[in-house]
Amino acid sequence: MRHCWALRASPECPWDFPVAGAGPRRYQAGVSDYPEKTCAIENLVTHKRFTRAALTGDKTQQRRDGVYGYPGETFQIDGHDFLLTTLERQKLGDITEDDARREGFDDLAAYKDLILRMHRGMAWDGEALVWVHSFERVGADA
Repeated sequence: MRHCWALRASPECPWDFPVAGAGPRRYQAGVSDYPEKTCAIENLVTHKRFTRAALTGDKTQQRRDGVYGYPGETFQIDGHDFLLTTLERQKLGDITEDDARREGFDDLAAYKDLILRMHRGMAWDGEALVWVHSFERVGADA
């Protein structure tokens, strides 16, 4: 059975599932329910600050404007294995303090500040959609 809790993203959104409460869009069926990848999973977490945070367990999510991997896929950071556990669609305006901590930041203000500095000219549009890639470290050294 397919399950999807969706925010109606935009008129051009290809997934026309019913809205079932607030929160990010979640896909729990097969990979075919996801759009094509826009980048390789190896490029999901590459910035040195973020790789260090992932290795220590301080970072367990990465938001991107495209799909870099599907749940169940593995990737490596500095020779350590990670598993992509979920892939969700979320509005920037719905990002919480807890989400910012899962991104490896102390708070939402610090997360926003760095994102806006990294993407010069970008405005923080609360309606803009991103893909939330959640992951965990796996293997013998997890």
